[in-house]
Amino acid sequence: MNQENIETRQQIITKLATKERIAMIKALIDLAVDCSIEEMTIRIFKERTLSFFQTISHSDVLSSLILETSLDIICTFLFGSNGRRAIDLFKVTAVALTALALVEFLKDDELSPIALTASLIVLQRIVNLNQSAQIIANFTPIADTISICIPEQLPLYVVRRSLARIRHRLDLDTSMASSENRSNKLQNHRAVFELSQNLPGMLSEQGSRHDNDHENIRDIKILPTAEEIQSHRLEYLPSNDPIRNHLPGLKDLLDRQFRLLREDTIDQLRDAIHLELERLNHLSTVQSKPNNDARNITYHKVHLLRLTFDRRKDLQIVAEFEQPSALRKKGAAQREKWWKSSKQLQIDALLCLVSSTGNTIFFSVCDSVSTPSPKKRNNTEEELATSSIDLNTDSGRAIEHSSLFKHADRATVMLSMLKDNMKDVI
Repeated sequence: MNQENIETRQQIITKLATKERIAMIKALIDLAVDCSIEEMTIRIFKERTLSFFQTISHSDVLSSLILETSLDIICTFLFGSNGRRAIDLFKVTAVALTALALVEFLKDDELSPIALTASLIVLQRIVNLNQSAQIIANFTPIADTISICIPEQLPLYVVRRSLARIRHRLDLDTSMASSENRSNKLQNHRAVFELSQNLPGMLSEQGSRHDNDHENIRDIKILPTAEEIQSHRLEYLPSNDPIRNHLPGLKDLLDRQFRLLREDTIDQLRDAIHLELERLNHLSTVQSKPNNDARNITYHKVHLLRLTFDRRKDLQIVAEFEQPSALRKKGAAQREKWWKSSKQLQIDALLCLVSSTGNTIFFSVCDSVSTPSPKKRNNTEEELATSSIDLNTDSGRAIEHSSLFKHADRATVMLSMLKDNMKDVI
């Protein structure tokens, strides 16, 4: 996606949030909702509604801080008074998705997965933004109907995760129905609440989900591990009904609050890294970019130039990566202004180094403080406490302090490894 397309997309979203364009959105919804013929409902969805959903659910839109307010205005309007507008819109959306699921299954096409992805991302955004959605019962049959449309033969990780978050937000069971009871699911929604709870760690009937899935929250690392990031199983989220959880009384309260807070904090980060790993390994056939509302930015072709080991500061590295394409033809002063105004890679910003081999290491941006040259230091305690290794000596260029703007084609930054994953590396 080049800079021109990104700016065009920003202009579209910004204009859609104005009063004049909101009226156009209302006209689109009225057209979709007022149609009483199923064939026409499907046609309107494919030709108009789906394009609208894809526009506001694009990864560049969801990850843009500039468009956050405009997108919230659009989603708040889609929700409407007491959720009536969203209910009407997604009722006809569910009808269209059901028809597409059957037709596209017979034709072996990809339109149904694309439609499911865009629709669920928009619905998730609307539900997350409007807390009153969880007390509106009409959202339940919509979520149930859409869940039936998800083909079991395709992974559709983003789709399943979005649906799970919607169901959790609506205080529904996040378990997916198996193929043999799909026909009974719509007839009796209460069956969803009677499914057994899939407990954490070894208490789960299928065993631990990954190496960071434990019964005791004291054993859980805050940052996701590599196994957790690559796991396709849904994370354990405790129920509001304490009888269904694995701990009693106050222990259950602490366990539930910790797990829910951690999930709200790192779930979008974990999913963004998971999708980036799939992109690196060319495993994703439907989605190749993060499609949630995580504020994540990807930097490509990263090289490690220097490692510094310090007794007080632990492991630090100088990392080099490609300058954003829009900056390569600009001068140093313009690049410096852009980096400062974008507020990317500021001190203490969280980063994750991802490789195609599945390795993930978390760092934070730190001050670029030079390490004294070994030639200028005596054999003192300070020298024993600090050591530095150059990793790029064959490149023929001098290794310097980190600079985001000095060079037109590359940028460097000093990173400090977070202690939460220090043991994994050692």
